Amino acid sequence: MMGPSCFAGNSALYLFECYDTRTESWHTKPSMLTQRCSHGMVEANGLIYVCGGSLGNNVSGRVLNSCEVYDPATETWTELCPMIEARKNHGLVFVKDKIFAVGGQNGLGGLDNVEYYDIKLNEWKMVSPMPWKGVTVKCAAVGSIVYVLAGFQGVGRLGHILEYNTETDKWVANSKVRAFPVTSCLICVVDTCGANEETLET
Repeated sequence: MMGPSCFAGNSALYLFECYDTRTESWHTKPSMLTQRCSHGMVEANGLIYVCGGSLGNNVSGRVLNSCEVYDPATETWTELCPMIEARKNHGLVFVKDKIFAVGGQNGLGGLDNVEYYDIKLNEWKMVSPMPWKGVTVKCAAVGSIVYVLAGFQGVGRLGHILEYNTETDKWVANSKVRAFPVTSCLICVVDTCGANEETLET
């Protein structure tokens, strides 16, 4: 289990640490190329991608569009093509050889734009924007659908659910889900397929 440290207090760091689940201990690994906080991070094909964030501090620091990738096998960081939009507090999610950066904030406020990184081509492309400007975004993917839990401009708390279809490039507001507004959270996917099915006797 690995992850860049976001910040100490409110300041960006280069620090990158690994938690070994076998020994239940933390180990410092090679530092990121750029110090950052409030960035996005996602694992894809055994590599760890880090994109955007804020340089200096989360409140007044310069918002970044830079991206880098960590290879656990070689313990090295490599700089990637930068995002089209500088962003922090955005969602970052991996779907079929593409990494989607969703919403977040730039230096002026909330963003509704969405872009994806094509891993094979090492380039970013814009797709359909969110219906609203998401200042804080968390994402998780199930198949080709990205589920977005977001706090929108003017509504600071997370609590709005959206679905984005990466194949049709369409957004849908999920009216069947009610999310309790929270200020900070993590979102993940757990496969429970068949967990509650009853055994049929013949």
